[in-house]
Amino acid sequence: MRPSFPTLTWPNHYSLATGLYPDSHGIVGNIFHDTRTNKTFDYMDMDGQRNSEWWGGEPIWITAEKSGITTANCMWPGSTAEIKHTRPSLYREWDWRVSHEQRIDIAVEWLALPPSKRPLFVAVYLGDVDHAGHMYGPDSPQVNFELTNLDNSIAKLITGVERISKRAWYESVNIIVVSDHGMGEGNTLSKFVFLDDFVDSTKFTIVDDVAVHIFPTNDQDMESLYQTWKSASLASGHWNIWKKEEIPAEYHYSTNVRIAPLIAVPDPGWAVSSRSSNKILSKPFELKGMHGYNNSHPDMQAIFVAAGPAFKPATQPIKPFENIEIYNLIARVMGLKQTAVNNGTVAASLFDGYLH
Repeated sequence: MRPSFPTLTWPNHYSLATGLYPDSHGIVGNIFHDTRTNKTFDYMDMDGQRNSEWWGGEPIWITAEKSGITTANCMWPGSTAEIKHTRPSLYREWDWRVSHEQRIDIAVEWLALPPSKRPLFVAVYLGDVDHAGHMYGPDSPQVNFELTNLDNSIAKLITGVERISKRAWYESVNIIVVSDHGMGEGNTLSKFVFLDDFVDSTKFTIVDDVAVHIFPTNDQDMESLYQTWKSASLASGHWNIWKKEEIPAEYHYSTNVRIAPLIAVPDPGWAVSSRSSNKILSKPFELKGMHGYNNSHPDMQAIFVAAGPAFKPATQPIKPFENIEIYNLIARVMGLKQTAVNNGTVAASLFDGYLH
């Protein structure tokens, strides 16, 4: 499954939930700045998580709730905000201290509620594989260990479902397992490009993420800044810089007001930043894995696995598709007739041969 650009956690979780590209739903990074309100969104800030003004579009749990279906959500990005005056009937806010095992326990407890209160849709975010990939690298034993833990968590969910339903799990629930992005090799300081090595740091500010948002201090300097950095990027061969309106069309990332006038994107294994703003220069750089790069790169691809009564046994893998299709797929599986406008194909038609 192809993630949306940028291949970061918060934009892609919300694309999975809404069927919209980040350019359309407004969560354009893990960290980004809105020049209209002069506010900055930071995924670590719970006030931002709860603030509905950041969250555009309509996630699938809101569509379901509007149709009278009870939903539950355990720490999926966007689920703690009131969107269109609605929240999931049941939800737990983000808390990194809650283990995978505990999150599965929460989901099973919800599924064990009396039928009148039981959710018909449950979303759970499990992030330990991502954390291990960052800290130790995508091919590390630690990632394999966390993958085994993830398998065990899914097995625990299945056991809980079968205990509650008194039937085989695949006869009673549809389970869809997705990831928000892949993971590539990390970047060391020898593979950093610092923008203020080419121009004076007073001429710009940045929002420091993998895809770097650059704001010229004075609008009249933008063309000269762009030309200087464009020449540097061509000489390096390890990063690109675009004016907002010239970002390649396949990125679907050129119209939202929260996207900066200039965007710099490194190749996998590299990073773009500035010496004046980067926080890692004062301490050892420890990340062995990273994502956020071009969403067509093989290392950035995500997973999709689905099974249950709605799905036919697959005789061959489904062809690769974009993650914006997941909203319509879930809506179709749940029988939702009224869905929100989104960027996916109508009624998730690419799944026609795979659904009962």
